[in-house]
Amino acid sequence: MTLNLDRQAPVLTPTVTPAPNEAGWHATDPTIRFECTDALSGVASCPDPITVTDEGSAVDYTASAEDLAGDSAQATVTINLDKTPPQLGFTAPGHGGAVTQDPPPVTLSVSDNLALSLNGQPVAAECSLTDGTAQCQLPAPIPGTQATLQAQVSDLGRSGQPCFGSPRKREPERARL
Repeated sequence: MTLNLDRQAPVLTPTVTPAPNEAGWHATDPTIRFECTDALSGVASCPDPITVTDEGSAVDYTASAEDLAGDSAQATVTINLDKTPPQLGFTAPGHGGAVTQDPPPVTLSVSDNLALSLNGQPVAAECSLTDGTAQCQLPAPIPGTQATLQAQVSDLGRSGQPCFGSPRKREPERARL
């Protein structure tokens, strides 16, 4: 009679495809696949692939494998998934709208990280964000009588979606004396 003694757990190796971006985020549904090996008694069960469809940050997925001797192993994979593009909209001033205050206050609806530029140059505006609305004050007057204000939002899961607006300066009304 031959007796085999297996006290070692199987090896469970997860892989995720597609790989996350440089920031560790997925913008599409990733699939977790598992490779199971056991050098002594053999593999009794290996988990099926898991396709992650629910968005979330640092969500753990755990799976188990078992060998023919009853030993088991677990592996956990952490997934960051953001399939929703960032949202952006100018509330004030509107596209082509005239403004009298210089520099004008800017109000935007945003869902992620915000960057502003004026005539193609980055602007270090002071912005406060409350419930998805950014109130921004440009740091200096607008040069000339017309300018293009550009806002861009971006998130860690995908690239930003630009939104454009062109507020126009208007000279204040003057009265003749």
